[in-house]
Amino acid sequence: MNVFSAIGHFFKHIGVFVADEFVKIFGADAAHNFAVAAEGVLETELGKLAWTAVNEVKGLASGAEKQAAAFTKIMSAAATAGLDAKASIVNMLIEIAVQKLNGMFGPAAL
Repeated sequence: MNVFSAIGHFFKHIGVFVADEFVKIFGADAAHNFAVAAEGVLETELGKLAWTAVNEVKGLASGAEKQAAAFTKIMSAAATAGLDAKASIVNMLIEIAVQKLNGMFGPAAL
């Protein structure tokens, strides 16, 4: 790794915030590492579908209703995009997107 990629790597990994509640539960290092990884997962093609779906269903009444609607949207969009989306991965992405939407982590304000 050259010096420029090391600097880029450093700034990419400090560019997230983590809610105090998340830090209290998992500790600063684990919470930060999770936030960086979660942001990366949501930047994948399937992650972007999950983020969009979760935002589209956030106005529904119950959590179960939101989850079911998001799951259906993601699976449909994934099939259309030719992605092999496993239910367990889609459920994980939904929860990660919900936590981001609820302000548990996200890009740092500059």
